[in-house]
Amino acid sequence: MPTSLDEILAALTPERQERIARLSVQLAEEEAAFQRSAQAAAGRSRFEIYRDVQGAFRFRLVSSVGAVVMNSEGYATKETALEAISLVRRSAADAEVIAPAA
Repeated sequence: MPTSLDEILAALTPERQERIARLSVQLAEEEAAFQRSAQAAAGRSRFEIYRDVQGAFRFRLVSSVGAVVMNSEGYATKETALEAISLVRRSAADAEVIAPAA
């Protein structure tokens, strides 16, 4: 009898595994939307860390009004995602903007 979550998921049909993955993503998106609205009420921008369907850690920068400003690439661990957020914070304030000519 399966005892871990991974064993339970492995015992499911591929269709059920896909449905669980979709519902997990939907739940994460709804939770993030709720958090964005709560933070927007507080008037602060923030970084949100979440796990994607493949299990990688990602982060997004959300403005004070709840708009997603940027999304990151995937990171293997939460710690490396936090390090990337720290790097963005340190680097962005004085970063040069380079844009193609119109």
